[in-house]
Amino acid sequence: MKNEISELRRQKSIGVDVVYVSKTFHDDYGLLEKNLRRTIKQTLPRAQAKPVLVYGDLCLGPNGEMKKLAEEYGLAKIDALNCASTVCSAARER
Repeated sequence: MKNEISELRRQKSIGVDVVYVSKTFHDDYGLLEKNLRRTIKQTLPRAQAKPVLVYGDLCLGPNGEMKKLAEEYGLAKIDALNCASTVCSAARER
């Protein structure tokens, strides 16, 4: 997904700073959540605008965990069910 987001930035379809986390975290909900929390905590103090979480609703589990994480930190979240649909959602927003 990094390539797709980079391409959207190159085309100036999205004009934002991007913070990536390793795709290897995606295989383990607990590890992904731990690393997202760490990244969010590091990013929030220097964010110039409200951060947007670009993850699907199911990426932390089937019970709304990703939405709850976004709400907990006051983040906006791409409206997408899974990772593939996040790119489609971002493209639609432009």
